[in-house]
Amino acid sequence: MPMFGRRRSDGDKLAGGQLPADGASTESTTTRRRDTARLTTAHAFEASDSSTMDPDSGVKRGLKNRHLSMMALAGIIGPGLLVGAGGALKNGGPASLLIGFGLIGIIAFAIMQSLGELTTLFPGGGSFVSLAERMVDKSFSVAVGWNYFIIWAAVLANEYNVVCSILTYWAPKVPLWGFFLILWFLFSGFQLLGVEAFGEAEFWLALFKILGLTAYFIWSIAYAAGGLIGQTEPLGFRYWHDPGAFNNNGFRGVASVFVFCSTFYSGVESVAVAATETRNPGVAVPQAIRQVFWRIIFVYMGSALFFGMTCPANADGLVNGGAKALQSPMTIAIQNAGWQGGTPSL
Repeated sequence: MPMFGRRRSDGDKLAGGQLPADGASTESTTTRRRDTARLTTAHAFEASDSSTMDPDSGVKRGLKNRHLSMMALAGIIGPGLLVGAGGALKNGGPASLLIGFGLIGIIAFAIMQSLGELTTLFPGGGSFVSLAERMVDKSFSVAVGWNYFIIWAAVLANEYNVVCSILTYWAPKVPLWGFFLILWFLFSGFQLLGVEAFGEAEFWLALFKILGLTAYFIWSIAYAAGGLIGQTEPLGFRYWHDPGAFNNNGFRGVASVFVFCSTFYSGVESVAVAATETRNPGVAVPQAIRQVFWRIIFVYMGSALFFGMTCPANADGLVNGGAKALQSPMTIAIQNAGWQGGTPSL
């Protein structure tokens, strides 16, 4: 005889177990309906156009797959790498650059693979700050959020300082803070144009950086092989022998380079931050994460190799250059090759 005067239906048999109380059954049904509605809404958001808003965070999903992929490949690469690499080269030498970028690159790639999986599974707002709360604890999430804020506050200040210092080479009458205010208002106003404009700007700027680095790498190969006009002998790996692969600093130089390399890798996580604003994060994020590998190989390892090949680690211009534009390994290599007039443009 059925318990409590109720007969179990076929649906109850399939579900298994005893029948829940009326309150628990109502709550369970409501939860299932809410989850089903949320999944249906999420699928509808992914299939809609760029005017769609993310159901969790409320941000606009306007980034395309190509935007996110190019951001992963060359986004957030600025003068900090192109100019700041000179200090790392002087402190550690060309071998230290390769070791530092290589080891930090392995760590960054492993982190990005894990972050990509979690971001694809939980593409909600807050990125890894929200993931820290979901996976660990709210206090850990707070620590991660503030740490990320402090890092980017320092990195952006350094980027602004380097860019403004380069611009003072062209217009020495304009003070450093003048260029800072101009760029600050320019970039702040640009943020008001929306996520689509941001994605397009990141795409074309990243493409321009890739083309610029490719041109420099090709020029470096020709320079090392002795193929430049007026060059009497090939350069080869001369600077690895004099002043030396570690610039006479040994392990101390390698350790100091790790600080530079860790800073230069800032920005690879931007893929996870922008995932919420991507039209189809389930497809775009894994595709973009795969580009991080080529970013490490081409941008970081390639720069370390060719900077150390074409610029001596004991070059006086790495520290005592008249302007930030003249302290980059790229500009010093151009100067040593005899192209004095083109150095400021580079």
